[in-house]
Amino acid sequence: MSKLSRLIRNMVWSRQVFAFWQRLGVNVTKKHFYSPIPDGRQLLGQGDLWEKESELIGLDMNPQGQLRLLEVLASYKEEFDFAVHKTKTPHEFYLLNAAFSLEDAAVLHGMIRHFRPRTLIEVGGGYSTFVSARAGRLNQKQGPPMRLICIEPYPRQTHLKGFAGLDELIVQKVEQTEISLFEQLQENDILFIDSSHVVRIGGDVNFLYLEVLPRLKKGVVIHIHDIFLPYEYPREWLIRRLHFWTEQYLLQAFLCGNQSFEVLFANHYMLSKHPEKMAEVFVRPAGYRQRNIPNSFWIRKVR
Repeated sequence: MSKLSRLIRNMVWSRQVFAFWQRLGVNVTKKHFYSPIPDGRQLLGQGDLWEKESELIGLDMNPQGQLRLLEVLASYKEEFDFAVHKTKTPHEFYLLNAAFSLEDAAVLHGMIRHFRPRTLIEVGGGYSTFVSARAGRLNQKQGPPMRLICIEPYPRQTHLKGFAGLDELIVQKVEQTEISLFEQLQENDILFIDSSHVVRIGGDVNFLYLEVLPRLKKGVVIHIHDIFLPYEYPREWLIRRLHFWTEQYLLQAFLCGNQSFEVLFANHYMLSKHPEKMAEVFVRPAGYRQRNIPNSFWIRKVR
């Protein structure tokens, strides 16, 4: 490498150039084995990467427990009558959305109806908020009300305006939230997590897994979204969408040999193992075309 080439290279990768582009909303980084961004060409060269199923060594997926819970969820099957298309009601959940699948919505609804939480804290608000509010309203007709708290730094107008079933909207990043809020959760309460999905210093995922989850009381139910275990994140998400997510690897490591938490239900896992049983419970209505891969992952603090 000539002196001129070395000089240009050093200028391009300088801290000053990085800071300049970052102020414009772009991170310019070199390809390096220290980088968390994978080399797409190398990934494409690993033909079986996305088809290969992880053995999930040290992680008890509780397969029989998941099947038993599926039977419980089936008792609420008649309530999974979500609208297929967007309606005139801005806070009504509909299936043809871009983020939350039929199975994810139905399991969330069923979990709320089954566990009857007094409090549900949602980290990351969206279509799931509409599902939670609806299920909470149904619970209130038969018993104590559910308090729904949504933590969302970038809320949509529907959430800002408020709607029946949403009790509190906290407009800030979850890592800026007092831990005492989560410590108030009791047995059968729900912590719903739909994070940035990225493990990074000072980020929400680190805060939730390292600071919040270990502090939860016994019996608290936890949801994590966009988890595809026992498989990798979808090929299209990495290669086309450029989503370099890492949360599910931290989740797998967190649960490995961890006797304080149990797996309750994993949508992607159950679809891969028991597609017929899942189809019997989560019936796809006419006009519904699958747009989102079911990927909700449910665990519970047991000690």
